[in-house]
Amino acid sequence: MSGHSANHYFKVYAILVVLFLVSYVVPEMTHYKPLVLASAFGIAVVKAWMVAAYFMHLKHERTFVGYILITALAFMFLLYVALMPDIQRKEGHHWRSNIVVEVPEDHHGGHGAPHHDVHAEPVHEAKH
Repeated sequence: MSGHSANHYFKVYAILVVLFLVSYVVPEMTHYKPLVLASAFGIAVVKAWMVAAYFMHLKHERTFVGYILITALAFMFLLYVALMPDIQRKEGHHWRSNIVVEVPEDHHGGHGAPHHDVHAEPVHEAKH
């Protein structure tokens, strides 16, 4: 058990159970979404850290975990930089966007005329 007693693991388990109960009770007590989301994500991060630190014994291997974390973040950043030019393009030479913007017929915007989405981009056919 690497120097830890069963009592140590039970304490960590008890803290995880209490955090679970808090994450269950907060959404039941309030419907204020920012508070619900902040508590849910905050508690999830704390619980994930506790599981990794104590049950996976990563608390005692800080240097090695730091190198792995920095490497993973670097590769994530490189993937982001490599894909963003393609993701941000709205049209290309060999493809077109298949996104269709539909507006219900009975929606007139209070002006008597049908409402057309002015933000919808036209679809251009690729010329061969």
